[in-house]
Amino acid sequence: MSGHILIVEDHVFFRTGLRQFLEGEGFRVTEAGDLETAEALASANAYVGAIVDIVIPVAAGAPPRHNEDTGLEFAGRLKRRQPEVGVLILSSHPDRGHIFFDWVRDGFRGIGYVLKDGNPDTLLAALNQVIEGRVTFDPQVKSERLVAQELLERLAGDERHWVNLALASLSALTPREWEIVHWLSASYDVRAVADRLGLQPKTVENNITQIYGKLGLSLMSQQAPHLRPGYILTKACLIYELQHGAAEL
Repeated sequence: MSGHILIVEDHVFFRTGLRQFLEGEGFRVTEAGDLETAEALASANAYVGAIVDIVIPVAAGAPPRHNEDTGLEFAGRLKRRQPEVGVLILSSHPDRGHIFFDWVRDGFRGIGYVLKDGNPDTLLAALNQVIEGRVTFDPQVKSERLVAQELLERLAGDERHWVNLALASLSALTPREWEIVHWLSASYDVRAVADRLGLQPKTVENNITQIYGKLGLSLMSQQAPHLRPGYILTKACLIYELQHGAAEL
């Protein structure tokens, strides 16, 4: 994996070590130590990923406010503006991820939450996963299967029916169909999926029609016209990945 990474971290020693580690792995790295600098750099450059401390000062020289989630809020704004950017949250505390899990429940993809006391290889693996549009978080924070169950339980009754229908057949998709499903659920439109996979947009559209048929979602236009198949597909894909783990997909 390679590309341009934004690090937002106020501790110079930690930030420098992280930059050197990522550069050694082939990434190009830009650094920010405060919110103002991070906002300016996020607007000025394109990134494949961002690593953001959960707490950062609002300006250079200002003290961080440890009771506020300044970095987490910045990460949320970045993700909404640029949904294709993988965002990895750094935290010293396993119990500060409530906003992160709200994002997961809202269907965000390409996000992760890791603890600072982990090893570099774990952080690198998490970074690569969020760049690939996946959701990942430290098992000390929460169990993936527990989050998958929570997502199912929070769905409205009619949504749950269609998500369960899709979940029952996702394993029958071909590798190519699964790639398309994954990138669609990571907020890529048809043209972006086609560019990512080296396909023609029409080929992607034909595959989507086949996928909806395999998963039973083609019936939604008649039986549940108030629901969007794309929304159901996104929820099903996320829950499936949490249930089975990225390594099994």
